[in-house]
Parts: sequence; structure tokens; C-alpha cells
Amino acid sequence: MQSPQELTQSADKAAIGLSFICALHCLLLPIAIALLPSAAMFGFDDEWFHRLLLVVVLPVSAFALVSGLKRHQNKSVLTIGITGLLILIVGAAFGHEVFGETGERFITLLGSILVAISHLWNFQLSSFALHKLARTSNMTSQSQDLFSGMENLLPGHGVALSEFIGSLPFNEAGLLPAIAQDVESGEVLMLAWMNREALEQTIASGRMTYWSRSRKSLWVKGETSGHFQVVVSISFDCDGDAILCQVNQAGNACHTNRKSCFYLGLDPTLDRVSVIAAQSN
Repeated sequence: MQSPQELTQSADKAAIGLSFICALHCLLLPIAIALLPSAAMFGFDDEWFHRLLLVVVLPVSAFALVSGLKRHQNKSVLTIGITGLLILIVGAAFGHEVFGETGERFITLLGSILVAISHLWNFQLSSFALHKLARTSNMTSQSQDLFSGMENLLPGHGVALSEFIGSLPFNEAGLLPAIAQDVESGEVLMLAWMNREALEQTIASGRMTYWSRSRKSLWVKGETSGHFQVVVSISFDCDGDAILCQVNQAGNACHTNRKSCFYLGLDPTLDRVSVIAAQSN
């Protein structure tokens, strides 16, 4: 039995093939009838052929495009595919009467090309997503092996930094949550995100460097405000899926001018969340 991924790829191939047949029908039929007039007797020049292909293409194409979208999240593929299918529907329903024979052939050819392009793109992106998932699964397995192997090590024993960072289970966006904690008070200051480059830059520079998900770039904490976080120590949780950094904080950590970003607290009554820390003057 085929896997969902294999079914999607088979549907993509089928849709590409059907689109190709439809395009060939439009391009070669006039030549075929000119060379072999008896072909018209079998109805291959009638609209029923296009409509029959469309009945087959629609569900196959819809299944492949929607399934692929769930994997690669590229809406442009779906847009191109839907546009092509709509053009084919218009051509089959109104093409001959509204646009004439030549216009109908052009519309059908255009729709077929768009559908074929969308499925070729969908096939490539789905394959890439599958390979990425396989690599991620393999890395996750390696990561689990490394952290399991470190559970019973004695203090002072470990692995090379490059090997350790290479085994960290970064999420699909390539990120891990990083917690900054005041080294003197123990207060948790903030939580942000690090990719591998941000972590390596933090280690190399001694200043907390994060990845901005909104700006899609690295940012050094305090580079605009002057409220730098100087790294004292870095540790990782038992599964490697969170980073704890003890820091010396200059000024406030939160953009609201508070020491900590965690200034919203659940009341003892458990029915209200209130501000629990004042802004600094």
C-alpha cells in the first residue's frame, strides 16, 4: 500500500500526464483529422473528450495539490493549479460557443500548461519536504542517542562542542528557545529564540545574541538600548531542546522598561492575571 506521500506524488504524475494528453489533443487533433478524416467519426473532435478528461483531472489534481500544500505550505502552487483548473472548466463549458474553436483550443492549452506546471512544482516541493523530514528524523534519532549517552556520565566528562551543537534538536524553523536568567538574583529575565548561528555567536562574543522571528535576522540584546546581557554560563536541558543562559543584565531586560519580561502573574484566586512588576523610572 502506498504511503500518503507516494499517493500525492502518483496523483501529481497522473495530473501532469492528463494535462499533457489534453494539450496534445488540442494541438494535434486538427492535423490528425486533416490526415485521417475518419478520426472525426469516433467523436475525438467533440467537446465530450475535454469534459471527460476534466472529470478525471479535477479530483486527482485537487487531492495532489491540497495534500502537497499540507507538506510544503507554498500557496503559490495551489494558486497556479486552481487557476489552470478554472481555465479548463471555462474552456469545457463555454469555450466553443464564446471563444470559437481556435479560442477554445488556446484556453484549453493554457489551462493544461498551468495545471502541469503546478503539479511539477508540487511534486518537487513535496519531494524536498519528504527528504527534509527524513533528515530531521535521522537527526532527532542521533540527538536522542547523544543525550541518552550523556545521562550517566560523571561530572567533567562530555562531548566536543561542535558535536553537541550538531545534535541539538532545532525545530522546523531551525530554532531553540533560550532563557536568560539573572546570575545574581536567579530571576528569569526573558525567553527568546536562537538558531545555530545565534548560539555560536553568543558563545564566541560572550553577549546574548538571538534570532528575531519577525525581522528574520540576528540581534544582539542591548545593541540599540544599551541593555546588554553578558554571558556568565550556558547550559542545556536533558533533551537539548531548551537553552538556559545565566547573564549579567545591564539595565532592564524587557522592552516595557521592566527588569523581567515575566511581569504578568496569575492571581491566587486563579481567575485573574495582573501586573506584578512596576516599570522603572
